[in-house]
Amino acid sequence: MDLDELKRKRRANFLAHKKKKREYYLKKKLENKAKNSQSTAIDYESELNSGDFALKLKEIAKKQKKHVDNRKDIIIQKLKEYKDKK
Repeated sequence: MDLDELKRKRRANFLAHKKKKREYYLKKKLENKAKNSQSTAIDYESELNSGDFALKLKEIAKKQKKHVDNRKDIIIQKLKEYKDKK
């Protein structure tokens, strides 16, 4: 077996592997897309017209504030690291 034949076989094996990997990726992507599309539909009209819309917004804001407060130390540390790098 000469060097050119080895290179040709290596390239063919690599391309076959790449094709198999891409097919697997596309298959998983389609499965995930199908799984995510089965989520329940939200009726925005009823959400907006219900009386508790403002309460829902407040709950969301509270959850976001709680999350930021929990991560406050980490955020400050990362900001300091960023300033030190500059």
